[in-house]
Amino acid sequence: MNTFLKDFEEIKIDNLENFHEFVETRERTDVWREPYVNELKAVGLPLDSPILAQACLSQLPSPEISEEQIVEAMNPEYGEMGLVLECPNNKGGLGTFPLRYTAISPLLERAGLGGRSIRNVEEKNMVDALDPTVKANIISTCLALYKENCKVLFRDNKIATVRSSKYEVLSTNELLNELETALSCEWADFEFVGSQVNHEFLSADFLLHDEDAEKTIKDILIGTNVENKEWKIGLTFVTSDVGNSTAKVSPFLCVLNDDGKISYKMPFTDGIGMKHSTGASITKWTTNILPKVMPLISDLENVLEKMANTKIKNPGGCLRHLCMTLRLPKQISLDIAETFDNMYMTCTAIDVYCQLIEILSEFEKKTVQSTQLTSPSTKLRYNDIVANSVFLDYKEHDYDFEWAA
Repeated sequence: MNTFLKDFEEIKIDNLENFHEFVETRERTDVWREPYVNELKAVGLPLDSPILAQACLSQLPSPEISEEQIVEAMNPEYGEMGLVLECPNNKGGLGTFPLRYTAISPLLERAGLGGRSIRNVEEKNMVDALDPTVKANIISTCLALYKENCKVLFRDNKIATVRSSKYEVLSTNELLNELETALSCEWADFEFVGSQVNHEFLSADFLLHDEDAEKTIKDILIGTNVENKEWKIGLTFVTSDVGNSTAKVSPFLCVLNDDGKISYKMPFTDGIGMKHSTGASITKWTTNILPKVMPLISDLENVLEKMANTKIKNPGGCLRHLCMTLRLPKQISLDIAETFDNMYMTCTAIDVYCQLIEILSEFEKKTVQSTQLTSPSTKLRYNDIVANSVFLDYKEHDYDFEWAA
């Protein structure tokens, strides 16, 4: 199965067998190496340098990726830092490899660096960009100071991340298998309904088909403006080897379309998880984390009941103040709040929360339509921010508030 993804590319897989095949193939083609940090050296090159492509093509760590795919990956449509990385290869020497955008931040962490001066690729906010060669020299000089090991992930023949020696590499396939086993014990009719895969994270959605819990939810929502929807309960699994590397499970409510696919999804809390840090293991995932999955549903019921009983007198003002507090995209928030103002004189916290979900949906639509590339993790971050807002006291935001445009 071809698992090759370009930068910022995202695919959706709706079949469980195909999803497992993707995960297994990616794990088979991933290459992890553990050099010393001071063995790494950054090299500054123009993004269109033929030297870059030639050097990388001569050091392919995974034979299952074609040269054509590598050449395609050499020229991303966004501005990177103009860097490649020299790293020990599997032949006992040094290879030169391109850095995926996901590797920049962890590489700078290994070098103990940060800030706009080292990150800028073009003049921004009155700060000029360093020449790639100068930037590479600074990074290499700092990398040389660190004598500890690190863990370098090669994925699709780019360096995807440079983690510390404390990072625990966990098999996504094993995490998934253990989760599915646990789900089958509690919800025999659970169903995989889709996944998202990109270079920043991998996620999968499962419907539980828990009729008793869904009846409870339906009863709780009586009297709200969403009581007529046929809500289903599900769980989302997310994991990643880059960025905020945590394997986690979180609950959601959703409405299905005629094909049985999710047409509207409402996440609640960011769930429970295990960071890929020292001591993390598949055994701990199975014994410490998965037993806490079932209580997530009762927690969901409790949160919903509290929100359904929270009456809001200023729907638009409450929504605007929440959006400002949560730092959601401003113009989208203002547009949806204006519409919300005209929908209800009063409502419940659940109704306000549904509008926060609409803002997430509109943000995703606009990123798809935009010519500017948006990191998938940005969408995931907004999702987690909104999901955790269920713990806020919406009454504290319930007043006639205007957010200046």
